[in-house]
Amino acid sequence: MRNKRKAFNAVMDFLTASTVFDKPNNIEMEIYETPDRDLDNILISSFEELFGAGTRNLWAQHYEGGDEKYNWQWVLPFDDVNRCLDWFEKQKKFPNYFMKPTLQMSFDFKWKKTGTEDLLPYQEAEYISHEYNSRSHLMLFLSNTNTVILDFNFPFESANDDFIALKESILRQLPIELIDKYFRLWIPCKNNKTYKQRKM
Repeated sequence: MRNKRKAFNAVMDFLTASTVFDKPNNIEMEIYETPDRDLDNILISSFEELFGAGTRNLWAQHYEGGDEKYNWQWVLPFDDVNRCLDWFEKQKKFPNYFMKPTLQMSFDFKWKKTGTEDLLPYQEAEYISHEYNSRSHLMLFLSNTNTVILDFNFPFESANDDFIALKESILRQLPIELIDKYFRLWIPCKNNKTYKQRKM
């Protein structure tokens, strides 16, 4: 899905339908300096007109000398997402460069029972060895190629009917694949502090 607004809306529809999620406090916008400095200045200036001055950061440097690479970063409230998407849509041209302007955000959430507003059980920290694993996580990068990074933790002991129904619901909402061979069952070790993985 190349359209940034459609990609964002698809993620929000999925989160609303299948999860109870926390809206991120902030989103980040990055515009990279490229060999086309005139176009860089047009993009940076137009974004600054809407959101104020960004911060210039060194993001890459060759170990054995060579050019340093910089970008400009803005940390914005989540409510500014649509204004950022408006900015993308108004730009006539982006640099022919391997790093394109990117809007990124991340979400933490817990799963709901399919077709209900009730949370699935066993998502509390007391059932998990590490609190981080009691929630699932999604990172969204809106750019020339939109990217979703998933860290889904499902509170099931096997691929039962409830799990399959949830998986099918996810596939109806998100334009992604959930490939079976990458699923792992996490089994508590005897110390109840760590896990071992088993293919499903």
